[in-house]
Amino acid sequence: MPPGNTPTSSPAHTGPNVTDAEIEQHLTLAVTAHGNRADLAGKEAALRWLADHADRAYPIVLEHAKATPTPSLIEVVGRLARPEATAWLAQLLRTAGPTSGAAGVALGRSPDPRARDALVEALTAHEPDVVISAVDGLR
Repeated sequence: MPPGNTPTSSPAHTGPNVTDAEIEQHLTLAVTAHGNRADLAGKEAALRWLADHADRAYPIVLEHAKATPTPSLIEVVGRLARPEATAWLAQLLRTAGPTSGAAGVALGRSPDPRARDALVEALTAHEPDVVISAVDGLR
């Protein structure tokens, strides 16, 4: 491949010089899955890339997720495994609906011990969706 055409998943793009545009590109791929095998593989590769660049990607991903908290954006936040996302994810978990389910799974992926505490606490919620989401996160 000629210089300048290096794929963004190559080792040449793993340093601190990752651009916002690259993060946005991978975020778009991570939240856009049409269901066929190639699209799902592309989504997974984008999620891995974002996780590998979590220090740079996290603020941008969180900004998008807070502006429009869709299940797919919440999934990306969870894949970044940032302890600083725990409080926000726990708040989403307590709201019944699709964001609750995604937040439960994201908290289940978190290395933060407070994430597990939030999931256990949600088991006592009155809303069945919240309890189900907590169980999904604890699996």
